[in-house]
Amino acid sequence: MAAVIKKGFDRLRPGGWMESQEPLIDIDCDDGPIPANHAVKRWFAELCNASLSAGRPLDITPMIKQWYIDAGFVDVHEKVYKIPMNGWPRVPKLKQLGEMWQRNVGDGMSGLSYALFHREWGMQKDEIEVSTVQPFYRCADTRDGGQLTAV
Repeated sequence: MAAVIKKGFDRLRPGGWMESQEPLIDIDCDDGPIPANHAVKRWFAELCNASLSAGRPLDITPMIKQWYIDAGFVDVHEKVYKIPMNGWPRVPKLKQLGEMWQRNVGDGMSGLSYALFHREWGMQKDEIEVSTVQPFYRCADTRDGGQLTAV
């Protein structure tokens, strides 16, 4: 990603700008820490570990602002958005956003896992499907006030 940002800087005219959005590959909660054994948190951690093993880290959000600065951009702004993990909020817009994220992450959970878990850990299709069942259901559990963070 740092190379992409640098190429973008090199190809922009003076006064140009570049923008990117990346999700933090984790969940958190304003009401307190989510335990490490929470199924969705554990799945995110496994996904990050497999991506590191593959040499293509997914957890790059903390470094993006510095990459922009290193590339030569000035007046770099970072805006953090907290996105509900599912439809738990009472505010209709946030509820709808959370439901969309739940479908996005929940429905894509197996697909996001296949290449990394198979190539890096040798897991078979059935094993991958089983490993995503609990995170899938926890992702949909509105009793969890978890949120995803995007920068």
